[in-house]
Amino acid sequence: MTAITLIKRTFVVIVALVMLGFFALAGVTTYYENSPEARERLELSAKSIEDEVDEDTGFWTTLSMLVAAWWDSDELVDEAKREKSEEARARADRKRDEEARRFNDSQYDSGSDYYPNGS
Repeated sequence: MTAITLIKRTFVVIVALVMLGFFALAGVTTYYENSPEARERLELSAKSIEDEVDEDTGFWTTLSMLVAAWWDSDELVDEAKREKSEEARARADRKRDEEARRFNDSQYDSGSDYYPNGS
């Protein structure tokens, strides 16, 4: 095998790897744009490593931390769903209490429905 053949094959392999990387990046980007669940997982994973990453952390270290957080993101997603359901429950409780106060309070009159009376 001559040196020219070796250089040609190396060049072909490098071009093939670059093209493969480009297509992989395009596929992953399309997947995240079209999948709200994947987008949510990525956001939660990024938030979970936010405290550990600073400006001195290298790209590959940050990427490996993000991949590790993504891998373990099932717990993060479950926790986020639990927090959303608790918020919705608290909102419903506040609304129910406000309606009960509004209809059962003797000091509350219909004039207070839209304009607070200053107190």
